[in-house]
Amino acid sequence: DEGQANCDNDASNGCEPLNTLEDCEFCGTPCALNNATETCDSGSCQIMACDEGYGNCDKKIATGCEAPLKTEGNCGECGKPCAIDNAEVSCDTGTCEFLGCLDGFADCNTNLDDGCEVAINTLDDCGACGAACTYTNAKTLCEKDTQSGNFECNVTNCNSGWEDVNQSLTDGCECQDAPSPAVKT
Repeated sequence: DEGQANCDNDASNGCEPLNTLEDCEFCGTPCALNNATETCDSGSCQIMACDEGYGNCDKKIATGCEAPLKTEGNCGECGKPCAIDNAEVSCDTGTCEFLGCLDGFADCNTNLDDGCEVAINTLDDCGACGAACTYTNAKTLCEKDTQSGNFECNVTNCNSGWEDVNQSLTDGCECQDAPSPAVKT
């Protein structure tokens, strides 16, 4: 009959159904899929459920539940990326987790929907959100300190006519050059 065959080659017991996990659709064809609970009730191998942490992301029965769901491309479900702009992330638990902003970026608005949205290596945001890099009467540069690894504001030089006499950045270039006295003739 349709859906049956003499898989055990014993005519005395007739034909066996071809809807078992051992004989699925054909004799000797097992229904065994990767990372899945399978069934052959309909006469063809099907996925009933994927094992925890796996998905059938390619939608092919033959490959079973081939995709781990703890990756940055498939985080918790097929096709769900784990990505936050300018941030380090992890999907080791099957849930996208924020680990921290990439070097040179910060989450200034405390909203990870737009990621770590501010570059903190600029004159407006030097080393931290809203930390302006300005010193009185000076040209400045926001640069990474080789020892601390932090971005810091530094004076590159004083504006023309100004000097940093006390060697303190807190007041910038505080001393204005005095004009040369006129020579009397």
